[in-house]
Amino acid sequence: MKTYTAQATRNGKWWAVQVKGLPDNYVTFTQGATWTEAQEMAEDLVHTVHADAGIDEPFTVELRPGYSLRRGLR
Repeated sequence: MKTYTAQATRNGKWWAVQVKGLPDNYVTFTQGATWTEAQEMAEDLVHTVHADAGIDEPFTVELRPGYSLRRGLR
C-alpha cells in the first residue's frame, strides 16, 4: 500500500494542501475549510489522479501540518 504525504498550511480561513508523490503532470494542490475536510480533499485528489492515470493500487494519505510564513507552524 502506498502512503502519500500531504502538507497542510493555514491560509486565512482555509487549509491549503499539497500532496507529495503524485505522478508528474497532475495537480498536487487542494484545500479544505477544516482539518478534516483538508484530509478528505487530499484523499479525493489522490483517488482522482489514480483513476485518471489508471493506477489500481490501494493508498493512504497522511496529512501533516505545514509551515506558514505569516504564523509559524500550524
